[in-house]
Amino acid sequence: MKIKVQTIKVLSLIIVISVFVKCSPDGSKSSDNDSDNKELIIENEDIGQLYNETYFRFPSPEEIFNFISKTQLIYKEGLVNPNRNKDKYINTLSQSLNLGIYSSDLAYLTLLEKHNESLDYFEATYYLSEKLRISSAFNEPIIERVKKNLDNVDSLIRISNDAYKEIVDYLTNNNKEKTLALMSIGGFIESMHIAVNMVEKYNDDNPIIQSIADQKFALENLYLFAKQYKDDENVSVALELLYQLKTVYNEIEEVNVGKTKLEKTKDNKLVLSGGVKLKMSSKQFSKLKEIITQTRNKIVNNQLN
Repeated sequence: MKIKVQTIKVLSLIIVISVFVKCSPDGSKSSDNDSDNKELIIENEDIGQLYNETYFRFPSPEEIFNFISKTQLIYKEGLVNPNRNKDKYINTLSQSLNLGIYSSDLAYLTLLEKHNESLDYFEATYYLSEKLRISSAFNEPIIERVKKNLDNVDSLIRISNDAYKEIVDYLTNNNKEKTLALMSIGGFIESMHIAVNMVEKYNDDNPIIQSIADQKFALENLYLFAKQYKDDENVSVALELLYQLKTVYNEIEEVNVGKTKLEKTKDNKLVLSGGVKLKMSSKQFSKLKEIITQTRNKIVNNQLN
């Protein structure tokens, strides 16, 4: 007996997509390896196996910014959290959230080839990692690597991605998922803060607005991941921040754009396509931007306690 994915709501709780995929103009989701994708037909006996193959996944800061084309991603003064603020984060909650903030700022600055600024944010990231006692996540002195590659944007992007991945892997492998949840929440909120500020004026056809709407799926994955650690006081505080965003996203209209398909790529990643397209109104965008701004400012100004 075959199961239609789109008719089983509970499946969305079982299968959490292992990659956050790009969105095409028609609202369907696709990966960079579309030509290598193979459609996966889901049958009863497949569900248990799929559960074992998938895990909570949400985009890194660099992946979020990749949804905005290079021509649309522009540098704006005052968007990033000032490097000097790093010294005022003195507890685990503020340090973990702002490690995510600085990781997102680093991705933004690196992609825009702000070389000297990037070095400052590598230093801020490493500084907070030391405060959280996770600086051993780096295989070699990261600051020295950056200094040697300041004029090579591709190398800086690679180092930035490597640093983020090494921290995530270290936290995962050392039973520090609570810190990972906090860091990821901070990174997500900062990435969204930068993204909404790329929009000068609301327009239905603006691809950035569509990409921002599509972050609902990443937010849901992140929320489910962090909710596993809701008994931790710090995670509980951060979950409240995410919940405010969820309330806005839950109001966004869903438009059916065809049959839902679950596909597996040649490297065994699961990709969801079809289903629904999210349509965000001008009012919803303004409300989302307001809440993101307020939430982000609480984190960077150390006003959560």
